[in-house]
Amino acid sequence: MEKNGVYTYNLSTGLLGNKRRLILAPDYLEYENSPLQSSPFTRINKEDIVDIKHDLEFILWYRFYVGCDFTLDVKSQDGHILSVRFKSYFSKNDSYREIYAKIVDIIWDYYLSGLVEKWKERLFAKKSVELKDVLLTEEGVFLLDQQYLIYWEDVEVKEYNDYYAVFSKSQPVYNKILRYNEWGSEVLYSLATSLTKGREEKE
Repeated sequence: MEKNGVYTYNLSTGLLGNKRRLILAPDYLEYENSPLQSSPFTRINKEDIVDIKHDLEFILWYRFYVGCDFTLDVKSQDGHILSVRFKSYFSKNDSYREIYAKIVDIIWDYYLSGLVEKWKERLFAKKSVELKDVLLTEEGVFLLDQQYLIYWEDVEVKEYNDYYAVFSKSQPVYNKILRYNEWGSEVLYSLATSLTKGREEKE
């Protein structure tokens, strides 16, 4: 993937094949509006993006898998949420899943990785940051709902299909389960895995 390239995708919004354009550039993200809106595109500049979440769900008809429903939500500093929705059916499923995977990779490289670095800077400057009822500190991960501190050497992060878990290796009963398609979820996952991996490498 070209690091500074502009990527354009014409994405089907339904079974009838109507398409809307998604543009991913290093310094902005742009999505084609519906014909009912006055302006042709909505643009969010990179510096205004505060979070991104995405998801893929299978479409079933009478227990048969027939398609995929893809979602991408981008939250800006003013609280506005840009919602990108596209779908695939039948023979288009494999190609659209590949497109979705590429879009997720580009989103990480262009936008999310920078957000994670900003959160790291806040952590090192303020000594703690809070995300998803989890407080990350110099000592470890404090689970606010359980009022329990897991020291970094005891922190484990494990991935599953639709969610991941942050938990104590010595006492797994202390844990936090988060779905990937929640606000703040990918940032927290990246921070927790990066910080635990960094400590393991130092040791």
